[in-house]
Amino acid sequence: MGMAASQARFLGLTARKSNVEYQVQQINQQRTSLANESAGLYNQMMELSVPTPPAVSSFVSTSYVLDDTATYNNSNYKITNMQKTYEEEGQYSVSLSSTKTQYKATTETFIIIGTSIGNPSEKDGSITYSATLSKDGASGISLACVRNPILNDDKTPKTDEDGNPLYEIASAFVDGKLSPTVNQVYPIDDGKGVSIMGYNEVVEDMGKNEAKYFYNDGTKNHFLSQAEFDALFGENNDNSTVNQEVTFGSTYAYNKEIITEVKARLEQSSNGRLSSIIIEENDEYPEELSGKIISLSAVQETDQDAYDQAMNDYEYEKAMYEKAISDINSKTETIQAKDQSLELKIQQLDTEQNAIATEMESVKKVIEDNVDNTFKIFA
Repeated sequence: MGMAASQARFLGLTARKSNVEYQVQQINQQRTSLANESAGLYNQMMELSVPTPPAVSSFVSTSYVLDDTATYNNSNYKITNMQKTYEEEGQYSVSLSSTKTQYKATTETFIIIGTSIGNPSEKDGSITYSATLSKDGASGISLACVRNPILNDDKTPKTDEDGNPLYEIASAFVDGKLSPTVNQVYPIDDGKGVSIMGYNEVVEDMGKNEAKYFYNDGTKNHFLSQAEFDALFGENNDNSTVNQEVTFGSTYAYNKEIITEVKARLEQSSNGRLSSIIIEENDEYPEELSGKIISLSAVQETDQDAYDQAMNDYEYEKAMYEKAISDINSKTETIQAKDQSLELKIQQLDTEQNAIATEMESVKKVIEDNVDNTFKIFA
């Protein structure tokens, strides 16, 4: 190889070596950028807040309940607040809550879709009158009214002037106790209506004439006026009242929280919990509280709705956290794959650079030999 050719070859190799070094620099810059991106993802992962499941204990509250209802009939009053009065040493102003059942009168409207009179019973001669009602287009509400023969002292049936047996409507009171059969209509005996749940409310709201009879549907009592009773169970009961509308009075029950303020002393047990309440005597307090010493029970109550909501929030936060971790891991894997590809390119370029360096040494040796042979001829 001539000197000029060797020089040209050496310059070409030098250019290639410079280009390879430039490519390596560019790749290293890309790897540095990937490393910074990976570090950013790691920092992002470290900043994530790991969700923790809610503890049941965080939703448990302790309250004190007046627990000896068998003695004082105090309806399980619960202490909702207490504050020192500073009027007397050790005296507190205590708020007691209790749940009282309240009743509200209402009405329900039915349509008569059928009536009938049964045959006298062979057992006792009683006759059952029946009526079928419809409410809101749905049929199948069946009522019954039983008429029993009126008996003489010798147990023979009483009769009218024409010799026809006399009947009376069966009473809901058996041996003085209220024992109604479901969906059987009874008269409200004088003086006994007050013992029928909801009677007082209906009378107060609708008038006494609207509550002459009643029946129980298994849940609550319904009250009928005389006209409504006659439409259902009149003596003739010839279906002349079919399709007639009847409106019964009834009541619905609801619970109402009552707050009672009393002044009292509180005693503690050896473990520091309240053990009893000593209520001062006051005519304005309920009888079951005034002047009583009542034991206290510590009751722990869990707010299940709040706990369930907290658990739902936790499950949502957990899902979001796991998704964020999954996204970071996916991005990190992509960065690692790119970095491995760039590392492989660097290894290839390193191999190429070593080959260029070896060839440059060989060309350099040829150039040196050419110089020696050319300029040392006369040496």
